[in-house]
Amino acid sequence: MTVFLEFATGDAGPNSGISPAGADTVAELGARAGITGLRLTDPGPDSGALDPSLIAGHLAGRHPALTFLVDAPTTGNAPYNLARRLGSLDRASGGRTGLVLSIGDGDEVSEAVVADAGATERSERWAEYAGVLAGLWESFPASAMLGD
Repeated sequence: MTVFLEFATGDAGPNSGISPAGADTVAELGARAGITGLRLTDPGPDSGALDPSLIAGHLAGRHPALTFLVDAPTTGNAPYNLARRLGSLDRASGGRTGLVLSIGDGDEVSEAVVADAGATERSERWAEYAGVLAGLWESFPASAMLGD
């Protein structure tokens, strides 16, 4: 059975989620308890929290038996930047990374480059974003992700 533990990432500030040190402790205790992975969520743009993919990268190096799901909203995550972050994390973790892509409300980045002006529903925008993200992942050859 696959069992994931979910928590919001943070930087130890008030209302920002679990600090990186706290996340490491949760990962260690969770692995001992038999969980197979962690789902790291972002507590929001006003929290001052670290990006969940950064904490996942730190934890992946320390806990090689765990798998990591990173939550990312379409709002505030330009597709190219998210594709590179998650592609690098997946490579660094040896394929132990997944993405939970949530529907956002749009932002100055995604609004400026909308490919389908008729895509006004959030679900249509999400589908377009997911397609762009998948296309970017396919366009990054493995040789471009050097581990030096």
